[in-house]
Amino acid sequence: MAEKFNYAHNLAAKAEAGINSDQTDGGNQTILDNGEVAYSKTFYGLTLGTWADWNNIELPKDQAGWNVINSQFEAEFSGTEDEGKKIVSNYFKTNIWDKHKLEKITDKRVGASIYDALINQKFTFGDAGTGNETMLTALNNSGYNITEFKDLDDAIF
Repeated sequence: MAEKFNYAHNLAAKAEAGINSDQTDGGNQTILDNGEVAYSKTFYGLTLGTWADWNNIELPKDQAGWNVINSQFEAEFSGTEDEGKKIVSNYFKTNIWDKHKLEKITDKRVGASIYDALINQKFTFGDAGTGNETMLTALNNSGYNITEFKDLDDAIF
């Protein structure tokens, strides 16, 4: 069962830059209430904002509070490179692969393409509140009637 996820994740991971501290990367930036920008790192494709969201942590908009959360984020990845990659893999499996039931897609290449799009192009399946319904729009544009789709299961099963 893990074969399809491993295939998809290994392809997506090739595009990630290890530990990225590029301050021009929008994923490494948080705009604080005072208008200043706080800079974090990305660990193997996982940004501070996504990590906070997946851990149900509201990212503070003041420097002191942001520093505390950023320190927690960096501490989680303070081990070896292999440990960090495994942690990230687990986050992506739980919050993308499993959430969207991509294991049920029989063709591992199709599952890998959707997985990559969900990660790198911020595609969604029209999850409520995202404002970005890219996958449902694609299905609609392909001639599918999406008016009855309430979630991903309705769209692909």
